[in-house]
Amino acid sequence: MARITIDGVPKTFGTKLEINADNWDLKFGRVLGKSAEALKVNKKLDNIRGRIDTIYEDMLKHEGFATSQKVKLSFLGVGVMDDAILKVFNDQNEQFKKLVEKEERSEGTYNKYITVYNHLSNFIELRYHRDDMAFRELNNDFIREFDFYLRYDLQLSHNTIWVYTMPVLALAELAIKKG
Repeated sequence: MARITIDGVPKTFGTKLEINADNWDLKFGRVLGKSAEALKVNKKLDNIRGRIDTIYEDMLKHEGFATSQKVKLSFLGVGVMDDAILKVFNDQNEQFKKLVEKEERSEGTYNKYITVYNHLSNFIELRYHRDDMAFRELNNDFIREFDFYLRYDLQLSHNTIWVYTMPVLALAELAIKKG
């Protein structure tokens, strides 16, 4: 479980992480030890905390205030995912598929878009522990980390990475055009 407390108001949610209760350091909110599993869970906890901190700072910057409920809902993607990255990407792929069926676009290009969608979906799940992300979270760091994921985690070649990154950059351009 995770707890967000702002102005004394706590909100909790499940992290979907499990550990043996004997290995939990209650004081520091981390898994004890240096085992691979402990390091892995602690890294995921650090990612969650970093994401929550970023959401909180963004809310203060753009809205002037933040509540624990708003931060929690934003982190979980509730109510802010109408323009989510994967949702829009999937919608574009469905539209592209119709053009392929009319023989106006290439099936190979469509298959590439599906592959990029799958890689992007896996990346978001692995890196951010979520099913999707809002467009407002698409920034240079996101693109850089996706490139790193393709390059080192998937061990793809330079040209393949370039080909797979172009649709993501097109999504960024779409986000800018739509404000």
